[in-house]
Amino acid sequence: MFSRIENSIGRQRELRADYFAAKAASPKIMASALIKAHVFGTLWHQVSEKWIVDALNEGKVFRNISELFASTFLSEKSLQQEVAKDSSMHLTHPTDTHPSLRERLTALHENQIEVLSIEGETAASLFFNLSSHEEKLTEYETSIIAKYHPNVDRKKLQIPD
Repeated sequence: MFSRIENSIGRQRELRADYFAAKAASPKIMASALIKAHVFGTLWHQVSEKWIVDALNEGKVFRNISELFASTFLSEKSLQQEVAKDSSMHLTHPTDTHPSLRERLTALHENQIEVLSIEGETAASLFFNLSSHEEKLTEYETSIIAKYHPNVDRKKLQIPD
């Protein structure tokens, strides 16, 4: 019971943080950022692990999986909309600290799930030498998946269990 109340307060705080972020930028920019996080986060979890497992089992590795992800999904507007609509319909579990996408957009008075705008300056521009960071993260994620994922053939990779 305490956990439910505590997480309800956490959701209220998330909505308040969204409110202040929208004041700093705009409700439309904040809504777009939330949609991007939901869409690309969902897609990332659906495909990146599978891609890495498949590559490892074929004796290959990715140098920068983020670049492949971007080239695969940034132009897929219909898929982006489908994922955004689907994730906006999910109800929040009582112990989740984040409100649903639909709740967050409603609180911002931005109820429209629209085509995402990826043009212009993005948060990626805040990173110096982004590709190098992505390569290191790809290497790290690959090593974790190689070591622990149940579908990786460790004998083929000569990795001890």
